[in-house]
Amino acid sequence: MQMKMRLALTLAILNACACGNRESRLLDKVDVKGIAPLGGDLAYVQSSGVVQRLNVMGVNPQPKTTKISITSNPRIVIRRPGVEELLVVSDGRSDQYGQVIEPPALTVLPDQNSKREYPLVDPGQQMKLSDDGKFAVLFNDPSYVDTTSLLTNPGQVAIIGLDKDKYPPTDIIHSLDTVGGPPFAVWFLTLNVGTQVGRPFALFAFPQGISLVDLDSPDDKEPKLDLTSWLPSGGMDKTSGFGVAFDQGSAEIYLKNSHSSDIKVLSVAPGIPTTDGGSGNTVNISVRSLTVSNSTAPGAFDVYSLASGSRLLATVGNSVASVTTDSDTVTSVALSTPANQILQFDAKAPKDPNSGQRALLYQTDPTGGSLQSSVTFVNLEDLEIGKAAALETVDFGAKISSVVQLPNLPLQLLVILSGGGIDVLDLEKRHWSPIDSKVPITLTAATSNRLWVGSAGDNRIGYVDLSNSDPTDPTSAVMLTIKSTQLDSPVQQMFQMNQSSNSRVIVTHDQVGGAVTWVDANNPERSAAHKLEGFLLSDLL
Repeated sequence: MQMKMRLALTLAILNACACGNRESRLLDKVDVKGIAPLGGDLAYVQSSGVVQRLNVMGVNPQPKTTKISITSNPRIVIRRPGVEELLVVSDGRSDQYGQVIEPPALTVLPDQNSKREYPLVDPGQQMKLSDDGKFAVLFNDPSYVDTTSLLTNPGQVAIIGLDKDKYPPTDIIHSLDTVGGPPFAVWFLTLNVGTQVGRPFALFAFPQGISLVDLDSPDDKEPKLDLTSWLPSGGMDKTSGFGVAFDQGSAEIYLKNSHSSDIKVLSVAPGIPTTDGGSGNTVNISVRSLTVSNSTAPGAFDVYSLASGSRLLATVGNSVASVTTDSDTVTSVALSTPANQILQFDAKAPKDPNSGQRALLYQTDPTGGSLQSSVTFVNLEDLEIGKAAALETVDFGAKISSVVQLPNLPLQLLVILSGGGIDVLDLEKRHWSPIDSKVPITLTAATSNRLWVGSAGDNRIGYVDLSNSDPTDPTSAVMLTIKSTQLDSPVQQMFQMNQSSNSRVIVTHDQVGGAVTWVDANNPERSAAHKLEGFLLSDLL
């Protein structure tokens, strides 16, 4: 590489230090729990409660860090969607007798060297963020083992409005009215209830039912439903195939589980005030059922709208079903390959010059046991009339691991293949272009028209670029280009970062003391790559 910045201090610690115990203590201090971009820096969150920020977007980055202290024993590190902030959930510390020395907290780190902290009641909670980044909910994590507290309240959740200009600077500790046990999952919904448009809710799932919390009034009593008769005998958990979809305009919520062929429909209406002047429930819920099939539970499902009303699209075994939600009329069509994912989009089709509602059905499987090589296109507006004629299957000849959409090119789908390689699928033309790779693609970082890829443990990174032939005309032909760059060290994580006119790919390496390579995203040549090392140990002696 053109420039390698190495610290003699690091080499002294790692190679010349004769004091083994001291070296061990130093390395303990930099036990990294998470790495994430933050502004123009790369933030290294450590178990000690120290966050070291390495500037990687400056004109000439140096192996030096700035520090900020947070609550110790961080366990979750997540970037806030849509906002340049980092969220860190920390468990804090207790002494050997269970006396709390440092309470658990959620710390929000903005781009500047400042922070805001939300105290939590219990350690070991899991966190779910809304897609728009406005809300965080922390709730019971059954896998966490608390060795200090004898008693905890698993029905207690923390609801945090992250928009500091709209919501109070403290979290709302809410005790849920549970149904058969503590919550195991939460979904964020936006519904038009009465005259209120875009009202935010959190739906909590319990072993035997659900409750719906109004996020604009989280202190109010939430309505709950006991769904025992619809559920398997042992109740629900993360493995029971429970799923949620919603229709914002009609304020309806759809629930499924893998043990029932029926879908529950929850209609949400404004609540009725109590006679004593209290608010009562902020909303009321009524329930009905949709029968998707005679015996098979739905897999994936989603809502779409036609001129004649709302529809529910569901994969059911080796078929796809369209359900008219107000009359429970089902149109079912056989699939040539099963699917458990639905991607909706608007586009033209090879035999239809008009833009219309389409869906892509495909299968993913974290275990890799039921991956498929085919996807199915569905012309949603023709499904109930044309049935099989509304479907078209495309076979890639290799099993699909995941898919990625680029922000500026939603009709160009990058299909990551399980054995290695990428297929670029044009959702409008239904044509795909193969790109080979001899190693599985496990790391991705997307920009507006480019997907950076890598494989953990491999020394190479590369990109697939899909740019318009005329940059000033978004309707011009999309040109496909690829490139690979070899680095000195194996890739650990990869981030694409932008600041002002700079655009860089930042690659971390699993190296004691910290190591990062940054590459100019517009000139990703090996000769222009720069490596920083040892910055986490620079001031520990």
